[in-house]
Amino acid sequence: MAQVAHRSWSSAGQTVLVGADGVIIAGHARVLAARKAGHGRGAVIVLGHLSETQRRALVIATTSWP
Repeated sequence: MAQVAHRSWSSAGQTVLVGADGVIIAGHARVLAARKAGHGRGAVIVLGHLSETQRRALVIATTSWP
């Protein structure tokens, strides 16, 4: 949690990717960690240009497997 508290949300590694509908595509864990650390806002990139197939592929590509 200390890392979240000390990192800037403006860095590229902290950006949350969302669709035009506002649903998170990538960055679920970042949002949860930031909320737990008390952050109210963060960097978001809206990917409204993606087709549904592209969106699914991005979700799969950005999901980390244990």
